[in-house]
Amino acid sequence: MTYVEELAKALKDDDPLTRERVANALKELEDPRATMPLVEALGDPCGDVRRAAARALSWIGDERARPAFIKALQEGDFSLRFLAVIGLQKIGNEGAVKVLLGALKDPDEGVRLQAVYALAGIGDRRAVDPLIRALHDEDAHVRMVADSNLREAFKIKYDPDTGQTENIAEKDEGDIDTLPPEEREKIDGQLQIILRIIKEMEEKSGICRDDLLYDALYEDHGIRRKQVARFIAILMKKGSIHTPNPGYYTLA
Repeated sequence: MTYVEELAKALKDDDPLTRERVANALKELEDPRATMPLVEALGDPCGDVRRAAARALSWIGDERARPAFIKALQEGDFSLRFLAVIGLQKIGNEGAVKVLLGALKDPDEGVRLQAVYALAGIGDRRAVDPLIRALHDEDAHVRMVADSNLREAFKIKYDPDTGQTENIAEKDEGDIDTLPPEEREKIDGQLQIILRIIKEMEEKSGICRDDLLYDALYEDHGIRRKQVARFIAILMKKGSIHTPNPGYYTLA
């Protein structure tokens, strides 16, 4: 029996604090072999354990957790629904997109907001019309984020007065040769930082997740999400990195 499987057995320990700590440990390991024990832990009588299990499943992103995420969206409290959306984004397949479209109608604005981010992150064109409808959401933050993600993820601008959409011409984010030398030098330095962080994450976990990359770059270097997206596009064009799966990066 593997270490992960031995650890997962402790999800049935009598002490709820132990069960919670085990779920948190399995989150850090991100091993798909923990998926089904964690799914079972979503029925734990302790709310903290249920939330820790949901958080771990959202990090692992195993397709087998999709039915549990769907159930959490239908029956769970806010935190479970929120984490289910994150997990469905990680899965990122056709079935996940269908469920995320429904999450845009969740009664909690935080879940709806996360669903907007998730759908934009996956980039499936089926999300365009629902995101346009989200521009009329009762929550101003949801409306704002839906608008910015329509522009950035799908290159679509919506005019609420006419109800018409307009395609936004894509800029060549990989072309930095025409920039002034000072700006080009600054960008080159930031690109090297991103490559270093990706390398460190690969060495630690075998692969680099986009959300962890964004957080590390913002917290340690002040590079904002929009800037990171531009720099990722530059590195992709240069062939310095590639994305084996949606939401993941690895050095080429």
